[in-house]
Amino acid sequence: MASSAETLDAYYANDTFLAPRIWEEASRWFPNEPHMVEFITGHSLSCAGRLPLICHRGTVAPDGLAAMRDAGLAVADTRLVYETRAQYRDHILSLAGKALKAVTIYWTPPEVAPPRMTWIDPAVQQYLNNKGNLAELVPEQAVPRRKLAAGGAEVTAALRAMPLPTVLKVATDLPNGGGQDVMICRRPRHRARADRRFGNGDTLIFEDVLDIAENHCVQYAVLPDATVAYVGASSQLCLPNGVHAGNLIDPDLAPSDEVIALGREIALRGAALGFRGIAGFDIVVTGDGRPMAIDLNFRLVSSTAQVLLHPRLSRERGLIASRLAFCAFDGSLNELLRTCRLHINAGWLVPLAMFDPIYGQAGPGPARGRFLIFGESQEAVAAREAVLEASGIQIAGRRRTFAGRTRALVKRLVVRLSRGWTP
Repeated sequence: MASSAETLDAYYANDTFLAPRIWEEASRWFPNEPHMVEFITGHSLSCAGRLPLICHRGTVAPDGLAAMRDAGLAVADTRLVYETRAQYRDHILSLAGKALKAVTIYWTPPEVAPPRMTWIDPAVQQYLNNKGNLAELVPEQAVPRRKLAAGGAEVTAALRAMPLPTVLKVATDLPNGGGQDVMICRRPRHRARADRRFGNGDTLIFEDVLDIAENHCVQYAVLPDATVAYVGASSQLCLPNGVHAGNLIDPDLAPSDEVIALGREIALRGAALGFRGIAGFDIVVTGDGRPMAIDLNFRLVSSTAQVLLHPRLSRERGLIASRLAFCAFDGSLNELLRTCRLHINAGWLVPLAMFDPIYGQAGPGPARGRFLIFGESQEAVAAREAVLEASGIQIAGRRRTFAGRTRALVKRLVVRLSRGWTP
């Protein structure tokens, strides 16, 4: 059974605070969209609870916070707002001076967050989140067949010899996310593209392409006493190139006991090395029913707020499915909210995080939002996605039609029937 707590202060020690900004110098394998390093600092506003949170001014525009509250969310109690990098670092030093420890979502250079001020040893954080170490943290039977090539000539030779299709991943200690460090090579021309993208000294992982029937992000909390609690799960929506485009929660897509048990074992191994906090693991189920771990995120992930808040919000609305949507709007945040107001009032649209570059004095760029789109079914959610898109809201991955999700559901049904399940 998943934990019922919906705020992060239930999972982190009382002497911690959230320091979620990624540092530009370490953001090579992170989405490079405008303002993204600032927007991510507001992703936990809806679920931080009493944990102090350092967040950019653009994430706390009054109209955005009001919309979140109107949707039934409790905005973080203690917010330390910054506009510049120097102000962000000053907040870290100030809180650390009060004997609080920084929960750095991504590895942060020591000149910004010295190791003595962080809750998790930075070396442990880097090790656990380096894709090259996955096979050391996952039971052998749940590791896809893979091999590593250390950069330069070795990578170039391996690219020439690799079978197609192959999944390429970068083994890096730097922060990574959103599929930016992943490439699926399907055609001969992809070899040269991969060499340009990855052939620059990084160690590269060559991994088998799996026949995927289910794709879950399962989340666990390693509590301060090192015990592990299952937090919940969502199904991942990915583009054909592997880029993450949102998450879906629906009872029909819940992970099996085998998937949950595999994730728990991985969390326990991380706990033994010193990790504490919430982690999210990408675990797929193959067409023949095998759970396989394809990525380990020992940190808060994109869907953490969705997983924590969905049970209550779903129950209050009587709507069983929710889709986490990453949205942008070529206009002001006020215009975006005017477009969404009727849907927020109707209860099926919940803003989890907002970004206003104007209020944040962050320079030109689109207004952004992370929304939960609720529906009676996946089909109802898809119809509401179309309503938002027709009003000018750009939803990441929206072009992945429902046909793709239907194929995934059919594969899941085949797996269940093969295990003796009856409708």
